[in-house]
Amino acid sequence: MQKPCNDTRQLDDGASAESVRANRTKFFDLVVPVVPFITHRTSRDLLTKLLADPALVPVTPDLVDLAGRHISDMRLLKNIRNEYAVFAARLITAKRGVPELRADSVFAMMVYKNVHLGDFEQISLGRSDLDTLYKLSRDLVNQSIARRRARISKIADSAALADVLQEKSQRLAERLNWHAEVIQRSGNNLQYSLSGYTIGAETFTPAEAATARFWRMLIADGNGPTAKFTRYGSVWTVPIPIGDIRELFRDELDLNDWDSRERQALDAECEEAITEIAALRKADFADLAANPAFTLSRDTGEATFETLLGETIRSEVARDLIRRGFIDQNFALYVAQYYGERVSIRAMNFIVQHVQPNIPDTYYAFEGPDDIVGVLRETNADFLDLNSAYNIEILDHLLANQQPGARTVLNRLAETDGPAEQAFLQAYLSGGAQTAEAVRRLSATWPPILSRILQVPDLQPERRRELVDEAVAHANPDLDRQIEEQVTTYLQDNYARLACLTRPADEPSTRNAVALLRQARVVIDDLTVLDHNARALVVADSLYTLTAGNLRSALHDPPALSLDIVRAIDLTVYGYCIANPAAYLTAVENDRPTTMTVADPGTFADIVTEIAGWESGLVEQLCRAAAPGCWVESLADVPEVVWPALARSRRFPAALTNIAAYIEQAGEVDVDLAGLLVDARSIRDHDGEADRLAEQTTQVAVTILRSRETIPSAETRAALVATLHLTEPIAASRIEPENGRLLGELLHHQICDDTADLFQSFASGDWDTLRHGIDCSAKFADFVTPALLDEDMTARLLSSTRISPTVRQAVLSRLDEFVPTDHHEALRAAGRFAATAQVPLSPAQLERIARVTCDAELVVPLVDQLGSAISTDQILAVLAYLGRGYADLSTSGATPAFPNDSHHFQVLTRLKQEEHLSRVTRHRTKSQISVTVA
Repeated sequence: MQKPCNDTRQLDDGASAESVRANRTKFFDLVVPVVPFITHRTSRDLLTKLLADPALVPVTPDLVDLAGRHISDMRLLKNIRNEYAVFAARLITAKRGVPELRADSVFAMMVYKNVHLGDFEQISLGRSDLDTLYKLSRDLVNQSIARRRARISKIADSAALADVLQEKSQRLAERLNWHAEVIQRSGNNLQYSLSGYTIGAETFTPAEAATARFWRMLIADGNGPTAKFTRYGSVWTVPIPIGDIRELFRDELDLNDWDSRERQALDAECEEAITEIAALRKADFADLAANPAFTLSRDTGEATFETLLGETIRSEVARDLIRRGFIDQNFALYVAQYYGERVSIRAMNFIVQHVQPNIPDTYYAFEGPDDIVGVLRETNADFLDLNSAYNIEILDHLLANQQPGARTVLNRLAETDGPAEQAFLQAYLSGGAQTAEAVRRLSATWPPILSRILQVPDLQPERRRELVDEAVAHANPDLDRQIEEQVTTYLQDNYARLACLTRPADEPSTRNAVALLRQARVVIDDLTVLDHNARALVVADSLYTLTAGNLRSALHDPPALSLDIVRAIDLTVYGYCIANPAAYLTAVENDRPTTMTVADPGTFADIVTEIAGWESGLVEQLCRAAAPGCWVESLADVPEVVWPALARSRRFPAALTNIAAYIEQAGEVDVDLAGLLVDARSIRDHDGEADRLAEQTTQVAVTILRSRETIPSAETRAALVATLHLTEPIAASRIEPENGRLLGELLHHQICDDTADLFQSFASGDWDTLRHGIDCSAKFADFVTPALLDEDMTARLLSSTRISPTVRQAVLSRLDEFVPTDHHEALRAAGRFAATAQVPLSPAQLERIARVTCDAELVVPLVDQLGSAISTDQILAVLAYLGRGYADLSTSGATPAFPNDSHHFQVLTRLKQEEHLSRVTRHRTKSQISVTVA
């Protein structure tokens, strides 16, 4: 048995394989030739003759040539002719095919059928290689359009310009760095390395020379850069003249020209992209094959249509038929009978390729509205509930004609909101003709439409604003919206460009827009750009920044922005100011006509009450800037929380009831109240019940006296208390003693009784405290006791010339009580005061002073002062303590010498008179007195 032939398995080209299969049927031709042998050179003539039958619909010579070049088998050619005759008669002559069906298209499909019979049979199922190629071609078209739209957007946003400038800066930097290295090598300084450049006072690294900023600064400076080279801390600089720079870069250096020249190139690129998008919308297989710029991105890289054609279609004749346009994307229609109403080829192809398999094609282009009407009629519009309805021209048609199907498609986009829906919506918003209408409808029911508009990458700025404007103007204010941050940001940045806010078509649009602004938390920076109705709504909702300009706009330019005026004009604006104190105060500072925060004193207390929630410093700021007559007569009229601020701004009187209330609330005289009291210098009376006032007066007085932390000056505290006109002195037990002048001031102002108890409470051992107290006391001499005056204090008191002699005499008269010990300083002070005041001491006191002090200058005058009150023996006993010479006065025959002064002379003369001395001689030249003891 003969083995089957496997020759066709080794042929990749379908047409060649089919020829081999046909030649198997001619096994006996080798013995009995029947058909003459033909080649591709003669097949064209044979095919022309086969098609010359007048009954056949003629085919163009170019198609005959193409088929003849690839098919050289007579039986295959005859089979193609015969099948063409059948199909042409039925589809073209009998008009059972699609309208405008070309004979070339039917013949080309007969060629494809005879070359790829198995694949041809898959066409009816949509599983053929041609179907695969169609799907790939549509992917290529859609992706190419999307890519060009993105590029157009990038150009519109000037991002492409920045990229171009950055790219050129990098090229220039590379050349400049090379030039600097040439300088380095020519200077034979290879050990140095380039570390940067200096332009004016600014330094750039070599990497920063690759920025447009570097080059713009270089041109603006007008001088060349200075290259800096470093080596181990040492620096070598080389100026590069601007002339060298211009020579190095020639015409590329004019950076001011860069923008315009690159802009022209980008504008041209944009125009080209727009043209290409239009071409892609209507491109068929032949158009895609002829333009390698259109590609499909795949994991393996970019694929042209030619690449896809080679990978998908398995014969060169079929590929040529596709390249030449004899087989196009409507291939499935060229071999099928159609029994419905006649529709165009493009409409029918859309139904076959997209509606029936439910495969959407966003950019599929129809010949006109009739095509879309045909699709809707043939499908009874059922497909509008399917993905296949996601086509720009179909939705445009539905919206333009106000057909119910538009709502069907839009509702499905909103409700499903899947990847396919989002992709189509982006494409439609970018390329649709009825996008404004679509946005209007979606915005009324679907809150995410705003964010979807902003997510379209290839929308030009002006077009994006127009769509946002439609969405904002028709946003349903009753919808619960969760507004994304990007929407808020966009509205914040672009509200001044939205017509619905600046020149609205109607009042509902304005209301919708402002309601959306409120939901989006947008704050209007400039109210003047808004339409008057929009402005009124924004002001009513407090959706604006508190600035001087906005307040004037909101209040229709009042004479000033003081709170009393604002409240009188618009309570809503007033409430907004109260709620935003820092912003309001800043606005007032920036408004030249406004010189005060509250102009009408009659409203001050009410306004202060209403700003009680402000931070204390802001309350103070407002109070300080109020009119001079603004005053809170009674603190009881305003909340306690504002009292400190009122005190700091000196906005209430230092009346007894105010001070008492403040102290009761604060528990002390705090720094704020202290400042007010110090400035006031007095506390004025206030009408009220006598008993209540007396109680308040005492409490206020005691608290003020105790407030040395906030009112350090005791004189000030006592003077303030003195203005209270106390009806009875404050008990010493209620006074907190302190070192300093308080004790004396209490006595000076007669705040406390002048008693030993008061002095005893201040007995801290501080002399200054005691001295000032004694100075101010009228009765100290009467009640002074050693308990109030220890020996140290006694010494200070007797030594102080500021203490009255009466007090000192009282102490000196009781010296033994106040100085019971041999306290040197106290006894010396007692002696000196006695000598000065001519107050005689007793011989015993004098002897104690002499014994303790041993001071002849002090003691001798005191002895002289006693006169006959002291005996000779007592004199000798006293003088004996004064040391050498004085002790010799008790030794017979001794001849001591003493200072020549009147006191010594008087004392020695008395001793001579009482015959204790035999001789007393005054030596004027020696300034001595010499004596001889008897």
